[in-house]
Amino acid sequence: MSVIIVKNKFYLLVLILLISCNNYYNVKKINTISDLQSKTDRDHSLLSVLPILDLNKTLKIAKLNLAKIEDKQLDSIAIELIYFEYKAYINCVNTIYEGMEEINHLNKVLDTNMEQLNNIKSDYKNSRSKRDDLTPHLIKEAKIVNETSIKVKELVQKLETQIVQFDTLNAKIESLVSL
Repeated sequence: MSVIIVKNKFYLLVLILLISCNNYYNVKKINTISDLQSKTDRDHSLLSVLPILDLNKTLKIAKLNLAKIEDKQLDSIAIELIYFEYKAYINCVNTIYEGMEEINHLNKVLDTNMEQLNNIKSDYKNSRSKRDDLTPHLIKEAKIVNETSIKVKELVQKLETQIVQFDTLNAKIESLVSL
C-alpha cells in the first residue's frame, strides 16, 4: 500500500511541475505582451506630445498667407523673387498637412494594436495550458508594434523639423507679401 501512495505522490509532483512549467511559459508571454503594451502607450504619448493645435494654427497661417499672395497683383519680377521661397513654403505646408493625416492614421493603428495585445494577453491569462497556438499571433503583433513605433518616431521627428522650417519660411513669405 505504501508503494502505491509513494507512486501517487510522485505522479502528483510530476503533474504539479508540468502545470507550473506551462504557467511559467504563459507568464513569460504575458510579460512580453506587457512590454509591447508599454511601447504602444509610449507611442501614443509621443503622438499626443505633438502640438496638434499648433499644427492647425500653422496651417491656418499658411492658408492666410497663400490667400494674400493670390490676392496681390504681382508682376513677373516679384513672382520670380517669391517663387523659390513659395515652392519651399508650399512643400513645407503640404508635409505638415500630410503629417496631421498620418497622426490620425497612426492613432487608429495604435488603438488596434492595443486591442489585439489585450486580446492575446487575455487568451494567455485564461488558459491553464501552454498556448503555442498563440505564438504566431504574438510574433506578428510584436512586429506590427515595432514597425508602428518606428513610424511614430519618424513622424514626430519630421514634423518637428517641418515646424521649425515653416517658421523660417513663413517669416520670409510674410515679408515678401508685405512689400
